[in-house]
Amino acid sequence: MKNLFLALAFILTCSFVFANDNEYFNAEITINENIQNGGSNYTLIFKNIEDFNAFDANQLQFDCFFCTTDISLTVSVGAGKTYASVTITAKDVPCDEVGSKIKDLRDQAKSALKKERTIEKK
Repeated sequence: MKNLFLALAFILTCSFVFANDNEYFNAEITINENIQNGGSNYTLIFKNIEDFNAFDANQLQFDCFFCTTDISLTVSVGAGKTYASVTITAKDVPCDEVGSKIKDLRDQAKSALKKERTIEKK
């Protein structure tokens, strides 16, 4: 299971961005597994919006049914010298709900960044 996450993180980190040099996108999902005898930490990094939007959070599965996780999602976007960033955190998420919670956080982050862009245009 850990190898799956490490391989996924490596593949996503090594993605190449063929965009304008002035445009910036970065998304990071951090998952901290809370188990009585310890736990594991996972970080997924996305360097372009296409990979971030295509990521299927349902493929994340945890073997422990009696654990919880803390999930943090940070998305940063920018163009030129203007940047916006949003961080959303969910605590004590049951392990079997990680995929759906990441989808919710991703939707909230997109909504927050759209509002930020609307404010900038005014």
